[in-house]
Amino acid sequence: MEPEETGVLLAGSFLLLAVLEPAMWHHCY
Repeated sequence: MEPEETGVLLAGSFLLLAVLEPAMWHHCY
């Protein structure tokens, strides 16, 4: 895997987490 791909994947997963986590918290509580 190329370093750029890893960076994009990491950024993508981090962004997804940042978007989903508050939504999940809002949904649960």
